[in-house]
Amino acid sequence: MNRFLGISYLILYGLLTASSTLFISETEKNLPVIYVAFYSILFSALIFAVLNLKNIKTVTTLVKNNFKTVLLINVTTAIVWLATFIVLGYFSPYIVVSITFSVLPLTTILLTRKKYTNKKVYWIDMGLALAILAILFAILIDDFAHHILHAPKFILYIGIGSLVGIFLAVNNLLAKRLASSGFTASMVMSVRFYILLIASLIILLCQGTALTISLHILPVMFFIALASVALPLFFLQCGIEKVPPSTVAFVLPFIPFATYLLNIFVPGFQYTWWELFLVMLLGVFILISVWYQRNNAN
Repeated sequence: MNRFLGISYLILYGLLTASSTLFISETEKNLPVIYVAFYSILFSALIFAVLNLKNIKTVTTLVKNNFKTVLLINVTTAIVWLATFIVLGYFSPYIVVSITFSVLPLTTILLTRKKYTNKKVYWIDMGLALAILAILFAILIDDFAHHILHAPKFILYIGIGSLVGIFLAVNNLLAKRLASSGFTASMVMSVRFYILLIASLIILLCQGTALTISLHILPVMFFIALASVALPLFFLQCGIEKVPPSTVAFVLPFIPFATYLLNIFVPGFQYTWWELFLVMLLGVFILISVWYQRNNAN
């Protein structure tokens, strides 16, 4: 039951992330990238800080006992979110999430290989991870071939997206460690954003961007905070608590699958039937991976 509930939380995270990624991409066409990042993260941090006021002593004790892990999750969260927000200001959301989540399963397996007690399960996981990686890169190459993209720009997509995927894998493992140390999902959310907030504030000040927020922008920022940060990451942390890291890694490639399908309804989005076939094939491998993880995950 726990594993089924955990996978359900992860799918909710995927649906929210896929839809909010498109919204953020559109919003950043009208507002500075770091401005959107700063206020969405600030509102999310405030929400969970308020929710944990009654647990402040417990949270403080847990942070003291797990300071290194809390510091590392802050660093990796900052890297993942700043890179994602910046890239979404220039590149297609589908491209960004495809690269990020293509490397996530493989990275997670390599980072947790010593925890595998069954070699057969390890090699099947490895095969599924490589299949997902190959399908997503085939989609990206097809996209590169059919659209006007310069090779250096395409390489930049690959580099940034892969880096985000690697740090996301590390971030998920750190979140699992905090969950095992007594942090609830809400508590993890209340302590993970501080370096990201400081970094985005410094960038805003260096850019000379005004920190004022108008009344007509306030609801948009609050909506982004809820839909793209607070709720998705809360569901992700709930999922991380209940399932092994390998299961998390294999469910999350659902995000590029969902993002692609949602993109079809965005005006101006171009796709090929071969690309659509590859996306459907990705969906099949995700289903196989999730079924296998539900029954065999370490």
